[in-house]
Amino acid sequence: LQALACNSNALTSLVGTMCPSLVDLYGYYNSLTSLDVTGVTNLGQLYCHDNNLSSITGLNTVNPPYIRLANNEFTTFDISSNTQIQYLDLSNNLLTQDAVDAILAQLVTNGLSNGTVDVSGTGNSAPSMPTGGMSAESLIAVGWTVTMNSDA
Repeated sequence: LQALACNSNALTSLVGTMCPSLVDLYGYYNSLTSLDVTGVTNLGQLYCHDNNLSSITGLNTVNPPYIRLANNEFTTFDISSNTQIQYLDLSNNLLTQDAVDAILAQLVTNGLSNGTVDVSGTGNSAPSMPTGGMSAESLIAVGWTVTMNSDA
């Protein structure tokens, strides 16, 4: 099994470890509070937006380049092990300012260009200035589309 689409099923937990060769995991529009992707080493797309997730077990062991987790309950999101991210949507979560700063800084450290990151929306904090703002500017300079809240 390389693709699993289980969206819109009122699921509360999902264990991807049962399908270690998954490439695409679509679990959006459920009620997920638990997601485990440990050992799903070929995961290329993780689309589990519009759930109740605040963490994902095993995400630090896989390296999906496309992650869409908008409209969940993340307060932090560690991408330090995910060095191939080209698309990251964490809009409308509960990300703290430190979390937003860390996400933007890690994407700069990864050294990739022409990606997309969205940390905007209701619940998410704006990045700090100048730290988070400088990271966003660095990403934009190498072709990234950066969407974030601002302290207007």
